[in-house]
Amino acid sequence: MSDHAIIELNQQLAQLQIDLEASEAEGVMIGLICAGGVGTAQQWLDREYPVTAGDLLAREARAALLGRIEGWRDALTGGELGFQPLLPDDESAPLTTRVEALAQWCQGLLLGLSEAGLAQRDPLPDDVTELLGEIASIAGSDGFEIDEQEAEDHQAYQELLEFVRVGTLLLHDLLRAPPLTLSLSSPPTTHH
Repeated sequence: MSDHAIIELNQQLAQLQIDLEASEAEGVMIGLICAGGVGTAQQWLDREYPVTAGDLLAREARAALLGRIEGWRDALTGGELGFQPLLPDDESAPLTTRVEALAQWCQGLLLGLSEAGLAQRDPLPDDVTELLGEIASIAGSDGFEIDEQEAEDHQAYQELLEFVRVGTLLLHDLLRAPPLTLSLSSPPTTHH
C-alpha cells in the first residue's frame, strides 16, 4: 500500500514542481502540522509553491495534497495506530532504501518544524529538545553500514521506525497542547 501512495504523492509533487521525494515531503508537512497546524502547512504550500489559476493539473494536484494534509492531521490526532510514516514497503524495497527514506523523512520533519517557527518558541520543553536531537541523529544517518542479510539490521530499522512513529505522535501532542496556566488568585473550593 505505501508504495502506491508514494508513487501517487511523487506524481502530485512533480505536478506542483516540488523538488522533494514523497517521504521527505510528508515529513515536512507533518512537521508543519505538529508545530503550527493544518493552516500553517497550507500557508507554507501557498507561499513556497503557488499555483496559477490557469494550471488545472497543478490545481488538482494541490487539492489532492491538501486532502493528504487533512488526512495526516487526522492520523496524528486519531491515536497511536492511525499514524505511519510514508516509507517504502518492507517486502518491495531493500533495507538500504528504507533506511535512506526514513532519514529523508526525518530531515523533512525537522525542516517542517523549522519552517513553522519552532526555533522561535522559547523555551522548548526538555523532552521536545531531547526528541528533536534523536530525530536529527536519525536524519543524519546516511552513512550506516547495512547488511541486507543480517536480521539484526532489519530489527534495528524496525526499532528506529517505531521510535520515529511514536516520537512524532508525542511531538505533535506536546507542541499542539495548550499551555498549562495556573491561577493562584483563588483557592479551590470544597463542598461539604
